Amino acid sequence: MNENLIDAVNCVIAAHPGERVEPCGTREILVGANVLPDIPAKVRDLMQGIGGRRPRLLFVVDRTPIMRRGVPAKDYVAALLARESDVEVLVLDDGYPELHASEDVIAQASAAARGVDVIVAMGGGTISDIGKMASVGAGNVPVITVQTAASVDGFTDDVSVILRNGVKRTVPSRWPDIVVADTVLIAEAPARMNRAGFGEINSMFVAPADWLLARDLGFDDGFSWGPVALLHAVGEGIEDWSPGLAEADPESTSALVRALDIRGVATGVAGSTALLSGVEHLVSHMLDMANASAHRSIGLHGAQVGVASVVASLVWDELVARLDALHGEAFVPPVIDREAERAAVLHAFAGLGGSDALAEECWPDYAAKLDRWDAQRTAVAAFVREWPGRRAEFQALVKPARTIARALQAAGVASTFTALEPTTAPELAAWALRNCHMMRNRLTAVDVLHHLGGWDDALVARILHDADALARTMEELV
Repeated sequence: MNENLIDAVNCVIAAHPGERVEPCGTREILVGANVLPDIPAKVRDLMQGIGGRRPRLLFVVDRTPIMRRGVPAKDYVAALLARESDVEVLVLDDGYPELHASEDVIAQASAAARGVDVIVAMGGGTISDIGKMASVGAGNVPVITVQTAASVDGFTDDVSVILRNGVKRTVPSRWPDIVVADTVLIAEAPARMNRAGFGEINSMFVAPADWLLARDLGFDDGFSWGPVALLHAVGEGIEDWSPGLAEADPESTSALVRALDIRGVATGVAGSTALLSGVEHLVSHMLDMANASAHRSIGLHGAQVGVASVVASLVWDELVARLDALHGEAFVPPVIDREAERAAVLHAFAGLGGSDALAEECWPDYAAKLDRWDAQRTAVAAFVREWPGRRAEFQALVKPARTIARALQAAGVASTFTALEPTTAPELAAWALRNCHMMRNRLTAVDVLHHLGGWDDALVARILHDADALARTMEELV
């Protein structure tokens, strides 16, 4: 049975009146076992105002071959579209094994999209992001996204992850008008991609606490419980279907598609990716930055996020313990030593890409966050003083690390950095966690631990050691 997931999203949002949410600009998320033939009809729905002429359509893909029941899926969709539209096929290739949403690639897609009536972007999360950015660059051309894997939740949100000066940045783009997710096609995607999607899901068990922390410390006034309620809806029954992912079970894959696509909408209506992007995403982006600068293979984002979610839960354990220990003290937040902080950024990113360019790209965002911390010192002191009354609320938003690790393993997903493909060396994982707060202007638990004092190599090593030991223990129980 085919279904429009927007209906389910609207039901949950309606159950939380008065919550601050952004309007969803996607009219339909079509999920089902045989929905590819519906794509020409969706083009017609978007083109009702152009009269009787054939639509001019840009079909955006990369070079990755995708099969559906023995048939090249991209060729099949292109042939469907050509029956009723004038189709230009744009095959993007930046010369790397995996396509990047770089500024050059986006400029190429935007140029090709100028003058067309519809963009159909078919592929993984990178193609989806490029399609949305190309639409914006060409004057807000309507976009249909054809999802080919359940690897990330970015198919259904209104932002794009792009590569700017070697650093991954999440930037505003636009909602896709229609998303088409054929569950037969997605079930035939490489198993590691769909399992990575389950890794991505686990950010919802840690990141909302970072978002709430940012609100309480005066860094983000957009927090809303309505989008968090959407995540609770996504999480219902997850323990029942997720183990089937280890065997590529079609029903489990379909459940994963629905969960990820609703998560994407939740991010959009929240008006901030902070809902689902905290410490765990920063660590993944840091790994990508280091690997790209060294011309190493970049791992699957969702798989990295899954492992980093285990670590992020332990980071929260550390922060809770520190705040508990401060109770009763007259805590005075330290004043920022900007020279020392800038030196730390230069040291952290020294040599990546053969220059200080990445450090200089990251410093302005981090400097702005430091300025905000100094401006909010009164709010920080009040938060520490009032912590005992807030503790339970935060802990309810963080799933125990052992529970996350066990779920990853049951689904056949990596639960340690060394188990990732390609593997992540312990020293690289330690670098990514140690310095992740310096990457962008978003407050997380790591920032607070850093400013409270004691966020150092020894603490990072202990957290990573505990994560590995916990994963080994959980593996014996699965």
